[in-house]
Amino acid sequence: MLLQSVPRNRPEEVEKLIQDLVSLFRTLVQPATKPTQGLWGELFLIRRSADVDLAVESWHTVPNDRYDFSHDRERIEAKTTTGPRVHTFGHLQLLPVAGLRVTIASMVLLPSPDGPTCSDLVSQIAVRLKSDALRNMLVKQVVRTLG
Repeated sequence: MLLQSVPRNRPEEVEKLIQDLVSLFRTLVQPATKPTQGLWGELFLIRRSADVDLAVESWHTVPNDRYDFSHDRERIEAKTTTGPRVHTFGHLQLLPVAGLRVTIASMVLLPSPDGPTCSDLVSQIAVRLKSDALRNMLVKQVVRTLG
């Protein structure tokens, strides 16, 4: 997918692609930054979004950002659990900010061998995205999150 997005006969673009690949491989040897369950919940929200391009553009670029999705004055924090609906929040996530609307997406997940995996969700999202740049952004964020 990354190679298909590189314009032909542009050495600087090929160099950037190689640097991006090196960065992705470095990320793969680092410890995971959050549980797969949390990533699944975020991917599920993107997949169910009416505007997947906007959802991916709004998705945090650092797995430990204050909110999972940020756009203009809107924030979404995705919380997942497999038990009772009990979630942990950071102190700053709960402080009211004038003019900012925060939505909590609380999901109780039931493990199932028949349900979609993170990989399935990424594939379903990728085909709906309008640009290679957004597909690359999606894949990079998933790799960063998984470590």
